[in-house]
Amino acid sequence: MGIDYFRASESDILDARELFNRIFDASASEACWRRKYFENPAGQVIAFAAREDARLVGIYPLHPALFSIFGKETLIYQSADTMTDPAYRRKGVYGSLRKRAHEWLVGEGVPFTYGFPNIVSLAANRRAGFELVGRLTRWIKPLPAGESEPLRKALNSVYHGFSSMLNPPRDVKPAEKIDRFDERVDAVWTAVKNERLIAGVRSGSLLEWRYGHDEAVAAWISNPPKPDGYVIAEKTPKGVWIRDLIADGFNRGAVYSLLRAVVEHAVGAGSRHVVFPHLSGAYRGRLLRTGFIPAPGGAPVVVFARANRSREWSRAVNWYVSDADRDVECR
Repeated sequence: MGIDYFRASESDILDARELFNRIFDASASEACWRRKYFENPAGQVIAFAAREDARLVGIYPLHPALFSIFGKETLIYQSADTMTDPAYRRKGVYGSLRKRAHEWLVGEGVPFTYGFPNIVSLAANRRAGFELVGRLTRWIKPLPAGESEPLRKALNSVYHGFSSMLNPPRDVKPAEKIDRFDERVDAVWTAVKNERLIAGVRSGSLLEWRYGHDEAVAAWISNPPKPDGYVIAEKTPKGVWIRDLIADGFNRGAVYSLLRAVVEHAVGAGSRHVVFPHLSGAYRGRLLRTGFIPAPGGAPVVVFARANRSREWSRAVNWYVSDADRDVECR
């Protein structure tokens, strides 16, 4: 009968979880899948699907994301979880689905989509004509803790002690740990949003949706009486991963306060290092002074112009991107 292409329904999106698990050798839970696809506070996921008879052979989802673009809040979309059944690859499934998604985006007047392609999807995206914004820089701070060989542990200990000597004065006010993402987060975003030319809108509802369910995640806010920054960090088997950090660029103490809170948390947890991947020149000096080292080779950030093409969208200097801007991880 051939392959049918159409706008995906809720049942199609739920069926895509089995395809995801099979293609990526993953075990995405139904709860995470439902949260990702049906509870996004930015709006409804738009997806296009392909079936042959009753078999789902491909899907192209567009995940809504509210961005502040040169001061104007705009709904754009992230292309994530695009999948083709291995038995149907090189048969034009991906291209046909992408064409339908592109037509929908143009019809809706969406200026561009963005994504974080992996090695497999990067080639397909290159053929589709993406513009590379840049790569996330992984800022790494080694710690004298965790289970590692004696030499590395000794070197990390020396480095940690030396970098601590360079840290800012101890009179920087300590950040306060928070257990929920509430109106204080919205206050931080209000204070800093005009400093970011292109950045995902940081709201309490977004961050609660992203991280509020995860027991491995901890968060801190700086200057609680008048919040001017927050940081979100997740404990992983090897270290602590900073998922997001936003702070008032005119308040030097805020970033130091937040980074210090994460480092102390990581040391107390016996972590080997702290990692903060993001795209921006923001905080560079403060990260260096706090003992973080930039490492190349981070995930690429790409955009696909859909309407009203503008070179400004592909200039990395205009962007602020962190893990909070990626799609929800269900693996």
